[in-house]
Amino acid sequence: MADDSVQFSRSYARLREAISPYVGTMMCDSALKKVLAERGLTPSSLRENHVADVVADAMRPLRVLVDNAQLPELMVELAGVIRDLEEGG
Repeated sequence: MADDSVQFSRSYARLREAISPYVGTMMCDSALKKVLAERGLTPSSLRENHVADVVADAMRPLRVLVDNAQLPELMVELAGVIRDLEEGG
């Protein structure tokens, strides 16, 4: 059961919104939280300046989880998220 009291940063929420349609919310959270932990971050502490590195690290598990035909679409979507967050969006 998900903990509804967990607070996500805006950056984490944007990544989750982009990735979860491809792998589901549980797999998305699992992959992102593992990558964040490796960088000493949490869903609530992820900020815009870390997003590009987190996305690069997350591509390892996402390549396994996402259908090969959908992977380019996800990569374009994630590039858009990075760009939007870096521009303050």
